[in-house]
Amino acid sequence: MSQSLKYYVYIDDSVQGPHDIAYIRSMNLAGSTKVCLEGSTDWTSLEALNGGKSNSDFINNLSGYSHDYMPTKIGKYNIVNEIGRGGMGSVYLAIDEILNRKVAVKELKIEDHKKRDSEAYNIMIRRFKKEAQILAQLNHKNIVSVFDIVEQNQNQYIIMEYLDGQNLEEKLNKEGDLPLLESVSIIADICLALDYIHKKNIVHRDIKPSNIVILTDGVVKLTDFGVTRDLNSATMTMDGSLVGTIAYASPEQDSRELDGRSDIFSLGVVLYELTTGQKPFTGDTIASVLLKIATKEPIKPTDINPKIHKMLENIIFKAMAKSLSQRYASAMDMYNDLIIYKQALEENNFVLLSGQKATDSIFLQNSNKVDSI
Repeated sequence: MSQSLKYYVYIDDSVQGPHDIAYIRSMNLAGSTKVCLEGSTDWTSLEALNGGKSNSDFINNLSGYSHDYMPTKIGKYNIVNEIGRGGMGSVYLAIDEILNRKVAVKELKIEDHKKRDSEAYNIMIRRFKKEAQILAQLNHKNIVSVFDIVEQNQNQYIIMEYLDGQNLEEKLNKEGDLPLLESVSIIADICLALDYIHKKNIVHRDIKPSNIVILTDGVVKLTDFGVTRDLNSATMTMDGSLVGTIAYASPEQDSRELDGRSDIFSLGVVLYELTTGQKPFTGDTIASVLLKIATKEPIKPTDINPKIHKMLENIIFKAMAKSLSQRYASAMDMYNDLIIYKQALEENNFVLLSGQKATDSIFLQNSNKVDSI
């Protein structure tokens, strides 16, 4: 479940990365060099991150804070060790001393942001609390659960379900493209999670491999609701700006008109990557990636991985349609087609697998269609 911080670096009029902290340190960059945390749109200088100190020790500031201090107890939760790191702070493994169960403690550490202007910090606080509020109202087997929120020593903590497993980014880095049946099963479970939150008028807005965790018992969990948009509210967690990770962003991601179909696009990108081993949209700059997402069609998955069937390619491309009207209308529609594909794969149904039989939802007439779960 561990996750190292990565940053984009602006050098010679181009964006490089994302690179991990050790690599950036080895580049011996000037203090004026601009960097941006992966998944953020907030560019700042190394000098600013380091509080004006010498550039040689900026590594601690990029890491979020010095490792000299780690809390031993947050509320009734005894801290065991650090298990992850994100843009807001650390994630700790802890034990609930009353219920005697493992939990994850997600931190927003005020010291990390004192050097930033107050409005930026207020946005961060609102985003953090918004995540806790959203997760607290959700109850689904494929969504991480939140148990509590604690304020201690002017720091904020969300107490969450401890996920014993690895995220898809880690799995991809170790294994490359995954077997088709495994890929489809994972994405089908996330479709169920998305269908659940979309029916509550919530859009996740940051669907990507690192936010999908596979537990040791095989259960799939959707995590990190820190950039969600609640369609019942006029306020977005990042004030309507472009959020999420660029490579998985939908064409309309920076629009106030986005809905659940934007998550479906991002999920299609993840399925493309799981089955081909590569991202559909890449580029040297953020602008070039966004331009490709908006205007270019990716290489056909069947041209990259000959094991991919035309039927699955159709599903991927329908999820990744540029036009909202051409995309799956709901995550449940995508789920239905993925289940039909799984059945065809298990039964070696060549007619279906070859994509020769299709309707407007690809296989909408299939009698096994599920309306809701």
